[in-house]
Amino acid sequence: MGSRLTERDGLIDAMEKANRVQARAAHILGLTPRQVGYALGRYGIEVKKF
Repeated sequence: MGSRLTERDGLIDAMEKANRVQARAAHILGLTPRQVGYALGRYGIEVKKF
């Protein structure tokens, strides 16, 4: 299992815990909301699908 899968899963988990709010997910992950938005795009995750 590669780190990319782990990072993607962690991102999805944080978004679920944050009720799809990128700023809250960023706080959970210790990132900025902009970094979370970039990561969602990089992994092709649509926020609407949660």
